[in-house]
Amino acid sequence: MHGTVAQQPVSSDLSLIGALLRGEEPEWPATNDDRDVARFLRAARWHGVMPLLDARFAARGPGATWPEALRQACHDDALAGAMYELAHRAELLRVLSALAAAGIEPLILKGTALAYSHYPSPALRPRSDTDLLVPAETAAEVARVLQDLGYIREVTANSEVFSCEANWHRTDELGKSHHLDVHWRSSTRPSLATTFTYGELAAGARHVPQLGPYARAPGPADALLFACAHRAKHVNTAYHAGDDVRVGGDRLIWLYDLHRLVLAMSPSELEAFVERATIKRFRTVCRDALERARECLATPIPAAVLIELRRPHPAEPSAGMLTERPANEFLDFFLALDGWPTRMKWLREVFFPAAEYMQRKYPDATHRWLPALYLRRALAGMRKALKRDGAGLPRS
Repeated sequence: MHGTVAQQPVSSDLSLIGALLRGEEPEWPATNDDRDVARFLRAARWHGVMPLLDARFAARGPGATWPEALRQACHDDALAGAMYELAHRAELLRVLSALAAAGIEPLILKGTALAYSHYPSPALRPRSDTDLLVPAETAAEVARVLQDLGYIREVTANSEVFSCEANWHRTDELGKSHHLDVHWRSSTRPSLATTFTYGELAAGARHVPQLGPYARAPGPADALLFACAHRAKHVNTAYHAGDDVRVGGDRLIWLYDLHRLVLAMSPSELEAFVERATIKRFRTVCRDALERARECLATPIPAAVLIELRRPHPAEPSAGMLTERPANEFLDFFLALDGWPTRMKWLREVFFPAAEYMQRKYPDATHRWLPALYLRRALAGMRKALKRDGAGLPRS
């Protein structure tokens, strides 16, 4: 997935999409110029809400002022997503069954878990992959099972010093691509890697019936905490949606996840969430996420929850995700590593990845000389950093 890191859509697009997701009936404020429609659709696709918009248009949604081409594009995307979901569900059932036969009980995280537990239809929650969390000691066995199922591990620049995930993909008999992101630590940051352990999440996990007998996901309090942390991770980190690459944690589908979670939680479950956020030192991250969901989607956050999250508390390392630049995150990672030999090895791996990765990253390179590829990668990284500087979602 390659593309230019862009600013978030202008406030008018964000406000308009948010109004639709809140159940309002705004009129189309622009002309029927193709450029206006294309800009809106690009924003909606990056925010991951095309199927949700289609559902709004279909259920006594906004009136005739909305361009037919826009409505049809939402419907076409939703239909394609529903067709893919049928194939992907069958694939997930196959994967979960094979892992269970090997004695492995993964937890399904983030989008896929919520799609099947909190959305009226899983096709309303688009996602590029399925995240699985497994015990670290089972990582090798998980790899064996996935290889037996025809999955191929993607070659990445991930460091061996702090490896915590592996990306796998398979193309099925119908030509559909399935991507799995298998984690054995919850975060790439050493300082946060033990915040959400498999054991803790598994202890409160719940069954996801729509994905068969072996599907489990974190319980409500943990799921909401995890969703807040995931949103914070992307506040200053670029996110790819197709060829569109933007910076900002307020991708509307992530906020809608929070919205759906809060709506489904009981007062006792919300109380448990606040308690978990306090213990894990994630109160600032959670407060910021919930306030943003309320601002964009009118999420009904109980006053007691926000009052408790706003109370003065000691400084939290996790709060840095909301403010720091990539360079600061890099330094945080570097200092968290154990000892100078480990730090130097990590630096070598970061700046000079394996030759196989470099050659796959630049298959069109005229010169395959490794130093030239390293230089090309460094220059591309500098350009992205310059374009990303200052990018963010305007707050209305």
